[in-house]
Amino acid sequence: PSPAVSASDPGPVQLLFVCTANRIRSPFAAAVAVERVTVLGLPITVDSAGLLEGGEPAVEQMVRAATRHGVDLSPHVSSQVTAPMLEASDLVVTMTGRHVLGLIEIDPTCQHRALTLREWGARSLNGDPITDWTSTAVREWAARATDRPIGALMSEAADIVDPMSQRWPRTRRTAALIAELVTV
Repeated sequence: PSPAVSASDPGPVQLLFVCTANRIRSPFAAAVAVERVTVLGLPITVDSAGLLEGGEPAVEQMVRAATRHGVDLSPHVSSQVTAPMLEASDLVVTMTGRHVLGLIEIDPTCQHRALTLREWGARSLNGDPITDWTSTAVREWAARATDRPIGALMSEAADIVDPMSQRWPRTRRTAALIAELVTV
């Protein structure tokens, strides 16, 4: 069945993917999400950002890996996450637990909307997917999903390792994992 969309909840859901530099993991996750949102016709706006200063292109190895998934990252230019971006987002999906903690420092109100991609994927694949793509429902789902001890974020168990400066097979595996876990 298709996810429910409510006419009483105006505006699209704001989905934000965040990683360190917004040059490898988060732009790829966002591009995969955009493809799926488009196919499903869901009212979701997808964006990506990084904790570091922006203005850089996507890393060439990820551009190459993305093409294997039908995604073109060549026009991507990184951007730095801001408090207004976080405030506007209904769901913030990071690549590591430490990214979540860094975002909470920027905007404490995002604590109950920010989770790692592995956390999102695990919940979705284990019977608790987002089924109502409205801002209210997504925020309620996120609040349940982010009810975990802070120590869980620091354990690195939910991290997607940055393949920067790694060999091609690592980047390719990272892209495949991200594509699997984006559960829009």
